[in-house]
Amino acid sequence: MVYFEIIKFHFLRFLTYPLEILTSVLKRVVDTLFFIILWSIVIKSINSPITLTEIISYFLIAAGIEEIVGAHWGFLGQYIGWRIKLGKFSNHLIKPLAIIPSMYATAAGRNGMRIIVAILSIIAGISISLPTNLFSFILFLLFFTIAFFLGIFFNVILGTMYFHIIEGKV
Repeated sequence: MVYFEIIKFHFLRFLTYPLEILTSVLKRVVDTLFFIILWSIVIKSINSPITLTEIISYFLIAAGIEEIVGAHWGFLGQYIGWRIKLGKFSNHLIKPLAIIPSMYATAAGRNGMRIIVAILSIIAGISISLPTNLFSFILFLLFFTIAFFLGIFFNVILGTMYFHIIEGKV
């Protein structure tokens, strides 16, 4: 599939900078550790019925989904805007590929390390607090799919705003 090849091509830059991989993973670990310390103090002080493992699981899953769909930092929208600012958006228009999927594949490849760490975060979050039944897992997949497409739509709207507001930034 062509889009997978685009992702792979842009992801290869991480092999040039292995320290970037290490720091990306280390940043996520440090963020999670500080989050655990904060919420362990909060839970102990208020005698909450929610356990620390449930909160950690929720944080890992939510943070992973946020990274994958680009809801927080809008990697696709920023990429579209960056291409428009440089005047290189027409390069995507002349290619015999669909514009949005090819730009998403490029943006995903350029931010591949974040996406891999996010997938590992989701897997860790699910494994810490396993779904209680099949219905909850199906609902998770349904809401993840909806969030994924909403994130793409948000990013496309954000990117198209750069046609009118060139100096904007996420």
